[in-house]
Amino acid sequence: MSKKESQSFQGFFRGIRAPKQEISKERKDGNQRDGQVAPPVTPAPPSKNISTNLITDAEAFQNAKTKPSLLTKELQSQHTASSFTNSSTWEPASAQKEPAIPTAPSQLWDQAYDDLKRDECELVELYETIISRELDSSKGAEGNFIEQRDRMKKRSQMDRLLKTSLDKAAELAKVGRVEKNIGDAINIVLSVKDAVGGALQAVPIAAVAWAGVCVALQLFLNPITESATNQDGIIKVIRNMKWYSSLSKLLLGETFEHDKRFAELRCQLENQVLDLYKAILKYIIKSICAHKRNPALRIVRNSVKLDDWNGSLDDINKAEDFVKAAASSYGVRETNSYLGLLVSMHVSEAQNEIMHKLCITDMAAEIKSLQEQKDHLLADSYKWILDNRDYKDFTDWHHSNTKRLLWIKGNPGKGKTMLLIGIVGELTAQLETHFDNAHLSYFFCKGTDDRLNTATAVLRGLIWMLLRHQRSLIRHLDMFKDLGSTLFDARTSFYNLENIFKSMLKDEALQRTYLVIDALDECKREEPGLLQLLKLISEISEENDKVKWLVSSRNESEIEAVLEESITRMRLSLELNAQSVGSAVKAYIDHKMWELDQRYQKAYATSKIPKIYEKLQRVLHDVAEELRMRAEGTFLWVALVFKQIEGCGADKVLKHVQDMPQGLDNIYGQMMLQVDKLGDAADCKRVLSTMVNTYRPIHLSELLILAELPEIAIHQDIVKHCGLLSITEDDDIVYFVHQSAKDYLIKDTDSYILSKIFPHGQAEGHRTLFLRSLKAMSTTLERDVYMLQHPGISITEVKAPNPDPLFSIRYACIYWIDHFCAIPSGHDKVGLCDNSTTDVFLRKHFLHWLEALSLLESISHGVLAIIKLIRLLTVSHYNVDNL
Repeated sequence: MSKKESQSFQGFFRGIRAPKQEISKERKDGNQRDGQVAPPVTPAPPSKNISTNLITDAEAFQNAKTKPSLLTKELQSQHTASSFTNSSTWEPASAQKEPAIPTAPSQLWDQAYDDLKRDECELVELYETIISRELDSSKGAEGNFIEQRDRMKKRSQMDRLLKTSLDKAAELAKVGRVEKNIGDAINIVLSVKDAVGGALQAVPIAAVAWAGVCVALQLFLNPITESATNQDGIIKVIRNMKWYSSLSKLLLGETFEHDKRFAELRCQLENQVLDLYKAILKYIIKSICAHKRNPALRIVRNSVKLDDWNGSLDDINKAEDFVKAAASSYGVRETNSYLGLLVSMHVSEAQNEIMHKLCITDMAAEIKSLQEQKDHLLADSYKWILDNRDYKDFTDWHHSNTKRLLWIKGNPGKGKTMLLIGIVGELTAQLETHFDNAHLSYFFCKGTDDRLNTATAVLRGLIWMLLRHQRSLIRHLDMFKDLGSTLFDARTSFYNLENIFKSMLKDEALQRTYLVIDALDECKREEPGLLQLLKLISEISEENDKVKWLVSSRNESEIEAVLEESITRMRLSLELNAQSVGSAVKAYIDHKMWELDQRYQKAYATSKIPKIYEKLQRVLHDVAEELRMRAEGTFLWVALVFKQIEGCGADKVLKHVQDMPQGLDNIYGQMMLQVDKLGDAADCKRVLSTMVNTYRPIHLSELLILAELPEIAIHQDIVKHCGLLSITEDDDIVYFVHQSAKDYLIKDTDSYILSKIFPHGQAEGHRTLFLRSLKAMSTTLERDVYMLQHPGISITEVKAPNPDPLFSIRYACIYWIDHFCAIPSGHDKVGLCDNSTTDVFLRKHFLHWLEALSLLESISHGVLAIIKLIRLLTVSHYNVDNL
């Protein structure tokens, strides 16, 4: 941030936070060391309301970037002094002309409580009288016994109240059934009880706030006195408490550099967080006071508007918005959630560079892509496992904690990936709210994508996600800092990463951690590969009781041989849970039938045929019954059937479904027979031959070159006609509908059907891809292909031109050598001789190719490819010499 930008944002904050009377002195006094006497609390004088002409935070910050000086003047003229007052209107706190002494993050809740008592003396006095009885109910205590001057003693009282309230919450959890939202809130409170006893807390647990939350929660079990709006508000507060409490991390010294440019911004951010905490405490305290039938309420009810729950929630929402705006100016990108806040924490440039090199992909984005490919996640398709006994034992950290490895196995198409996506979503939601679960790291292997199908990639992905949420763990990479990029790209990188991973998991700063890996069977076998990864999983599960592994795979003996030896292993077979899986498949069929019904109703909306809708419903009922009867508990079979009946009329849909063979291989075979009868069969065969040999999903523009499709053809239609392929609507990425579809094309190429698709064998496709890649690169690559004119420019400053000349040859640039090395035989015919195609290309375009790799940020892959090529040349030369 430049000095000018910093001054602009400082001016912005002065505008929205006019001075509060003597706030600097009060905040300084309130920030004395624990145990010292705090100043007497007196009510604050009323303040003026904010102007109704106030611009929004989003507009303000957008203007701050474009017209900083104008914005500062505008806001300073708009905003007036503001604070929490006895009115129901919340207003942001003020900025000091001179920064106050920063409050220690651990004391922010205490400071907010003291500030609230100064502003709302009568309300807090009544609250303290109520909780005094909670503290000494056995003695029939009357009056306010909460310590007023010694903060240490008051904190001790709040700790006792919190412990008592948490014990009551634990008892409430055992009593009968409650509404789901209240039950969820109780579980969050119980997670606080577990975390309080822990040696380390990922998020500070403030007794002054949580004691009130627990008391308020107990009130909602009384249906006579509860207010629905107030109940929803308290549950919202409970759900967000982990996020609220984690905001103090923004103020830690190690998180931001506190030079003069940021000192005032930090002070303003602290004030915004304090005001948010005040709004939360006020809401909690009002909730408790309003539910306690007390004569004193008549005195304070009108002055603090105890029944205005919507207004009080608005106060919290506004305070949240101001914190997010303040954090944004301070450089924090994502503040909407606890996990987002962790990801957005500032790190050094060196740490950012390590994270960038380590990253393969954002797995959360990959999951969204998977859901787009496999239909959006349907809750009913995975909810059954949450009540499964094996899963409950696995997620139970308290009773013996010996079940630390859960292996979910099943045949292709049984919904393993969607099951794990659902579980990851549930665990993520818990991590956002619960205080006793600290970390979650997951990786979804993908056999059709070379970036995501190696043991090294799995470790890189798991480590990267752990570091995003616990940046202090990055110190474990220091031991290998001299290795540079080879730490992640060399053949030995798995073993280096294995040592780093073990060291990270033993770190005392890392508490309970879930590690999730989907589709182990899609991980490559070449050493270091699947076997080494399985041994690592088994070893960690037996030695580290802070870590739990959730993995999935097909029913493969190689995987079973290793995992069965683990004493901490539990196995959940989808075939043995056929009833639960069958019910989930039925729910999926019902969902797809509803979509089909909506499409037909729209088509027949203007029809004049008598009783058309009754006839339609009878047909759809028969289709649904046919699907339920023949699905055999396989989600993928159902999905493929619906893919086949797209565009089919209601009069033919039942016959179409009845003609579908059961079993995945049978339906794949039928789809290939249909391809051979199409008018564009030749194009489809070239596309399938290309896709079965590529190392990752490719863009439609890349497929156009690699499959040599006619330029004026409708390429999306060709992909759809292939049957086994699909294409994303938003970014035109072509991929197999499932790993089993690619397996089908590879495993039985001698069959009549596949021999027509691959007349020269599937592996010969590598020769074709190699030659087409060379051809495409030769016609595109040139010196300074982006016309940068400055060879020494940093890659971070490069902006690709539009259109990007490298866009359609990205795959060719990165993988042409891999395809060359994968040719089964006859390398001399395509390049291993003087003046050959390869020789000519390298002599003319070698430097151009390296430039392209640097622009594509793939130099490391190019280095490894060259090493592979040299090895192939060496072996070939040796073989020739020995003929």
